[in-house]
Amino acid sequence: MSKKIGYYGEKDLEGLKWVARIIDFGHGLLVSSCINEMYNADSYLRSKPDIFKGEVRKWCNHAFREAKFTMYKIQENMRHKKFWEDYSDTVIDVAQQDIMLFRLSIEQTLKNSGIVDSEMLAAVETARVLLDMGVRQYEELMKEVKGRFGRDYTKEFSEFRLDRIFKCWSKMCDELYKGLKADLNNKNTQGYFDIICKKFSEGAYINYCLREAYKNNPDFTENKVEVKK
Repeated sequence: MSKKIGYYGEKDLEGLKWVARIIDFGHGLLVSSCINEMYNADSYLRSKPDIFKGEVRKWCNHAFREAKFTMYKIQENMRHKKFWEDYSDTVIDVAQQDIMLFRLSIEQTLKNSGIVDSEMLAAVETARVLLDMGVRQYEELMKEVKGRFGRDYTKEFSEFRLDRIFKCWSKMCDELYKGLKADLNNKNTQGYFDIICKKFSEGAYINYCLREAYKNNPDFTENKVEVKK
């Protein structure tokens, strides 16, 4: 990542480098996974013209406009765009098994509740949950860095926020879920969610993603955060 950000002393510079690395190498992977799950859900939705219409279509399209703008702003600041693309794309494959198990647990719960289109709804809900996780992770990260270094860097790294996407996707879900009743807070679903949450928060996918990105981009020999006055 290469950005021009003003700082006020060594402690502030240290904070900028700290939060940039975590966002660049950690939170960025969750952003990529969220948007990939949105695309997965979108393919299901568009295959159901009787459902994908009106407010559902409207808010889904709004969410994707926000998602495309978010990815554009993220990639705009990358020093080596191909490295970032390979790095962030790899997490889709690495995390696929964990996310799939979570999605299947939702689908089974919906089926047990007698809800039709359970496969489609499970894909939509998986994307919603990951987006919610991304919003919370970003907020918690900014809260932590402010506690450590005394500055709120939310504005400086705003392209990694998922709030606007989540808001649109949630409005679509509100329309889509009208009249449906199912308790997704069961032990099975919660267990798979906890696994995903833990792996993303602890950076379990990072090393493999880095190895793949370096392998595909041998010219990228230096991976550092640059902060310019």
